[in-house]
Amino acid sequence: MPSAFTFTLVSNAIAGLRCPMRAIFQAGVRMATLRAMLAAGASGAV
Repeated sequence: MPSAFTFTLVSNAIAGLRCPMRAIFQAGVRMATLRAMLAAGASGAV
């Protein structure tokens, strides 16, 4: 779903203009969540 992903990037960019630290933190959390989901999928938990 490229449109949803693009919307997320745009909204993150807008939020980043207002509050850089919050955007960086959210990006880190999202990356960690994505990594956890990938790891769970690779191990067959999902």
